[in-house]
Amino acid sequence: PEAKLKGHVEPFNFVNIQFVLGKYGERLTYCSALTVWPRMRSDLVRGALAAYTAALVDAHCFLGEKDENMWHLLLGDLNAIETKPEIRQKAADFLYAVESRLLAVLGYGGEEDISTLQTPVARPFVLEYNSK
Repeated sequence: PEAKLKGHVEPFNFVNIQFVLGKYGERLTYCSALTVWPRMRSDLVRGALAAYTAALVDAHCFLGEKDENMWHLLLGDLNAIETKPEIRQKAADFLYAVESRLLAVLGYGGEEDISTLQTPVARPFVLEYNSK
């Protein structure tokens, strides 16, 4: 049987979910949409930026391992993709900033990069970065 709650579990929805472990694996018991990002779903460029950002973070995380800095980085970037009107024109700068901050969180960047992550979602990315 399909879960009645599955409608909230869609790409680019930030959801609160609960599972129970059953005979045949995990079963969804609760789902509530916390944030829906409609621009990412209706704009191909925003959707591509969000998909790449999420895939990049997913590729560098171990299953079941929590990393609060990585989580705040992802949420801040997804929020920026959704809300910044100039994101489409500055997509290359945005992706460079995402990759640089991700490397910093993983320990490959400089200390100045990591210090910007101490206030969660405070600086999802800098639009002026490389915008000469």
